[in-house]
Amino acid sequence: VYGGLPDASYEQAVRDFEQAIELEDVRFHHLELGKTYLKMDRPSAARAELQTVIDLPAREPSAEQYEREARELLDELD
Repeated sequence: VYGGLPDASYEQAVRDFEQAIELEDVRFHHLELGKTYLKMDRPSAARAELQTVIDLPAREPSAEQYEREARELLDELD
């Protein structure tokens, strides 16, 4: 309808999630950034973001779900 979706890349996704974290430092943003790093085959960067998901205080209603997913992804990295 509007000419399609804009071009996107993992690099752009990283920039977008980093900006989202600057605006609101919540687990969801770190989780999605970690998953993006996994897709980019950057396991150490992914591990750092996934650990942040676990370490952040629970403020979102879905905090437990995000932490569980982060732990599962970290287990897969080990």
